[in-house]
Amino acid sequence: MTDLFSPRQIRFTWSQVEWLVQSLNILEIGNWPVMPPGYTDNEPSVSTPQPENASTPQPKNGTYKVYGHMPAYFETPVQIASEISWRIDQCGREGQMLKDKCLRCKDDRDMCLPPSLGQL
Repeated sequence: MTDLFSPRQIRFTWSQVEWLVQSLNILEIGNWPVMPPGYTDNEPSVSTPQPENASTPQPKNGTYKVYGHMPAYFETPVQIASEISWRIDQCGREGQMLKDKCLRCKDDRDMCLPPSLGQL
């Protein structure tokens, strides 16, 4: 498991789903997998264009920051774990097979490589 993703990066791509399934037990208890020292999430803060008829002053760039609910540290990991579990359940037996394969890959990465690559 070499890929690491921050919560902001999750878009449910195949590599992210594989990583999330492998990290499911950590996510379910409300923790995010540990990021390496020095890791920073450099994505910009969310900005939305301000309505033209708004009476509040606008910054020079014409956007304002959206402030809202600040989630507890455990909310995002638990929500993502719940989403992944629900998606796996919706796939029935195939979903369970995928989960089993991802967990095997976590333990032995060579088992998941195609036969031609596993011999490299």
